[in-house]
Amino acid sequence: MEIFKSENKEKQRRWNPETLKLLRKNGADLEKQHKIINVFNLFDQKTIEALSILLENVNFKVIDVLQMENSSGSSYWSLEAEVELVPELERMNHMTDTCVDMAAKVTGADYDGWYTQPEF
Repeated sequence: MEIFKSENKEKQRRWNPETLKLLRKNGADLEKQHKIINVFNLFDQKTIEALSILLENVNFKVIDVLQMENSSGSSYWSLEAEVELVPELERMNHMTDTCVDMAAKVTGADYDGWYTQPEF
């Protein structure tokens, strides 16, 4: 299980450098604090509360939970959790690792990644 988590962390981390470069290229001020939205997919409605509690315990704020439907018609839930920080690579990698760890603690949860609205 630990190997899987490490591989999953690396899989998620690989996006961080390029995303930060793209934000900088588009004029975002990466010296300012940003609201970073982390997206989790949940495949059992019962896991929403469990994941929410874990995230709030590490200073994330759950801001939205949406019921979604995939192409085969199956339902799942998308949970968005916000954290404010200056988007520097080491911090983003730590945040990503934390999100992967939180999802791994809840059966039926998967960390999908993060996004932000650039601060200029």
